[in-house]
Amino acid sequence: FLMALAGGGYWLWKNYRPQQAASPKPSPSPDTQIELRFYDVEIRGRKEGTPFWVIKAGLVEVDRNYRMFYFKKKPHGFFENLKNWEEEQPQDKKRRRKITWEAQSAEYNKDSEQLIMKEKVKIVTDDKDVITTDELIWDKLTETLITEKRAKVLTSKKTYIEADKVKVLTKDKDLYLEGKVYIETDVGQDKSISLE
Repeated sequence: FLMALAGGGYWLWKNYRPQQAASPKPSPSPDTQIELRFYDVEIRGRKEGTPFWVIKAGLVEVDRNYRMFYFKKKPHGFFENLKNWEEEQPQDKKRRRKITWEAQSAEYNKDSEQLIMKEKVKIVTDDKDVITTDELIWDKLTETLITEKRAKVLTSKKTYIEADKVKVLTKDKDLYLEGKVYIETDVGQDKSISLE
């Protein structure tokens, strides 16, 4: 009996935790991967001294390695002073282009120099070309727009395009479409479509 009493006492001492009637809930632990957090931010970037891009967001988080930037609360922005990919003109008459964008969230990878726009992405050029999709990547090194989600494109020349994957090489003025593709256009002398 004495052994049972001693064993029961030891078990109570080891496992019993007194309950507090009104103990406060512990505060949520911070995300250990996030180093910095900013609210209502506007970030501006330059390319060779010329204004090149602006990103605005209600919340920006930066990871501990300062490699990933997370833009939240409906980020939006624009790229400006882009080369005019529509026409070749003398240097003094060249028009600089502008693209605006918006999304539900976005990420920027400093190492790969890619801006990844996510959910309800909308791109509008100054000529009113419009691209909508659920994820779009801007690759700064190759100046390429890429999406592997179904995308819709309406050009300023009233051509309507849908495709499962889209790649736009802005330097070369090339548009690549993959998967199930739908194109509605008036084919004339200034338009051509090649299929592979």
